[in-house]
Amino acid sequence: MPKIPAALLSAFRGVEGDNATFATMQNNINTIIQISRNQIRPLFPILDLFVPHEQQRDLNANLLHRLWKEGKVSSLDIIIASAKIVAEKDIILIHTPVSAGMRLEIDYASSRQPKVFIYFDTFDDEAKEKLAQAVNEIKDDGNKIQMDV
Repeated sequence: MPKIPAALLSAFRGVEGDNATFATMQNNINTIIQISRNQIRPLFPILDLFVPHEQQRDLNANLLHRLWKEGKVSSLDIIIASAKIVAEKDIILIHTPVSAGMRLEIDYASSRQPKVFIYFDTFDDEAKEKLAQAVNEIKDDGNKIQMDV
């Protein structure tokens, strides 16, 4: 069975925005990677899940982060590149709160093919049920995913 293309968005800098420290950014990256690895992927192996933060796993060794720090690419350049990838996905999971950069990604994706957007603060039973419903609607092969919530 083919996988369903999906993306998981979360604020890179968080509520601190441009004032975010290196430690804050690394913590935000680690948090969303843990949610994807420990909660979403095990429950929904049918998803081909793109997590932009996984590309930034180790900021010290990250090419994009270094180019950004050197002023060779802007935050907007990175967001636009990510938005183009996200726009190709059928399901977009959005870890709130939504940052300005995430808003650009969401708006860009909204202007493309129909999408399912699922907003969540914690990946709780409600978020799991919404994702299960979205997956079932998209795959629509009669084999429904049941969530025990």
